[in-house]
Amino acid sequence: PEAEENAQKAATLLRKKYGKRSVQYANALALKARIYAKMGLYEESEDLLRQAGRIYQRKKEKALTESTKSMEDLAQVYMVKADFKKAETLLRQAISNYETRYGKKTPKLITPLNLLAKLYLIQGKYDAVEKQMRVSEEITEKVYGKNTLIYADYLEQMTEFYQNVFSLDKAEKALLDISNIKKSTLGEESVAMIPTLTSLANVRFLLKKTPKAEIITLLEKSKEIALKKLGDKHQLYAEALKNLAIIYADTDSLAKAGALLAQASAIWVEKTSKRNIEKAEIDLLR
Repeated sequence: PEAEENAQKAATLLRKKYGKRSVQYANALALKARIYAKMGLYEESEDLLRQAGRIYQRKKEKALTESTKSMEDLAQVYMVKADFKKAETLLRQAISNYETRYGKKTPKLITPLNLLAKLYLIQGKYDAVEKQMRVSEEITEKVYGKNTLIYADYLEQMTEFYQNVFSLDKAEKALLDISNIKKSTLGEESVAMIPTLTSLANVRFLLKKTPKAEIITLLEKSKEIALKKLGDKHQLYAEALKNLAIIYADTDSLAKAGALLAQASAIWVEKTSKRNIEKAEIDLLR
């Protein structure tokens, strides 16, 4: 991928200019590691983050912030690999580093606190999740305010928590708040509205209190935004088609559902191949 190639070029240039033990080179390695993690190359990502971490350790105080960020990245790799003990150790060290250097109300704590909450959520430690998220909320609200995208990020994680513990009414409220924040800051037709509208439709479907026509309206809006902003060949548009098809199938509009699933499947085949998880899922629904 182009991002990987550019990251490698940057790392090579920074190593030549500053040396293989420089913070600049370590930052480039950490960036490349994040790209590998997004590509699913977790072993390669871990190796690079460990290499960057050793450089940061040599610089100690000067590179404390970079070193701590590297800990957060490595913790996420361990979370994917289900090595929860190592992930928790790194996140607690990151929190301690930030608190020691910047204080207990620094916004730098938001990311490791949220990651620690996510780690507990994966493990089903729900009381610990809520405790971590409340601390994160206090800092987020104080530093950034409620009508901000950073606060919306916090609410999105709380929505995931509420859905896991089946507090769907609370999940619905959080999603409405997220929707209002995104509308006021990004606009009603922002791409960022797509997952929010979809999640709101899914929660309302599960609550069984909202007429299905209103749920379809939410999903149609999500589809319209994807089509207008991203085009009819984008994966998010295919996902919107699939979600809409599921609701139509539930209302016995099987012809509409089938047509939408066929369209979604064609997009996935064109973008990837005939053998991919998204197409397999759609074929199962059909």
